[in-house]
Amino acid sequence: MKLHGMIVAGAVALASAAMSDEPDWARLMAEAEWDWRPGDLIFRNGLNDADDVLKHASDSPWATVGILRASSGGPRVVYVDETEGVTEVMLYRFVEELTPEDYAVYRIESLSSTLEDGQQLQGPLARYALNVAFGAPFDVQFQLGNDAYYSAELIYEAAMSAGVKLAEPVTLASLSAADTELGDRVLTAAHASQDCASAQCGSLVAAQKIVTVGAMLRSDALTQVFPE
Repeated sequence: MKLHGMIVAGAVALASAAMSDEPDWARLMAEAEWDWRPGDLIFRNGLNDADDVLKHASDSPWATVGILRASSGGPRVVYVDETEGVTEVMLYRFVEELTPEDYAVYRIESLSSTLEDGQQLQGPLARYALNVAFGAPFDVQFQLGNDAYYSAELIYEAAMSAGVKLAEPVTLASLSAADTELGDRVLTAAHASQDCASAQCGSLVAAQKIVTVGAMLRSDALTQVFPE
């Protein structure tokens, strides 16, 4: 169903309370009309400083990515916040003050949600985000498999849990050769966590594998659905 149609009932209810402070969902979501499904991936910039650093180091068009899920109040986005960790907001909040050129939506068709008895199923990406990752902290070390997540890692692990590999991890050194800010962040986090002795940290961090939003966007498994 059209996203705009999804929120008509909510907009009608809000109209009955003209003095209410509740947001006008129909107005706020007018720029996000696509045939959305749970599991759609929505990309944007300017949300987390750390995501923007990785975006720059990997020459990606987008920094932060979230997973859409269905809820009784309308679509929500599960994503990794630099302060709160894996959390969620209503979709209109995720794209608030953005124009259609300021975000993009992609879909893994092989994992796309289906309808059952007229209801949208969450699908494997949304289920992973809610049942496995939700509430986990932001991964300051950008390290795979440590029960914390950075933005690209959440999507990568969610897809891997359903048998889809969206990207090949690359070494941190290959990303930070032209821009040391990412390497400096990871090295500082490694020292703080005492994961390595000072003399070894530099070489271990350089060899660390990392996944990026840019690499996932080049995957043949992804299809862009908005803007068309």
